[in-house]
Amino acid sequence: MTTLTHTALVVVEFEDGRISAERIYWDQASVLIQVGLLDAAGLPATGIEATRKVMDSTAEPSNRLTG
Repeated sequence: MTTLTHTALVVVEFEDGRISAERIYWDQASVLIQVGLLDAAGLPATGIEATRKVMDSTAEPSNRLTG
């Protein structure tokens, strides 16, 4: 069994006290790297490191993707 770890961002818009829109953003490349369907070499993407960085800002280097 493979365990996936990823982060998501949900943007909810309200109008007159009711939800008028909802958008969910997530890093598909990070998930594909974790399950072995995408090679991160040469891509501006990471695997589980992205989630670790969100959960703990000191867990991973900040500039790994910018060179």
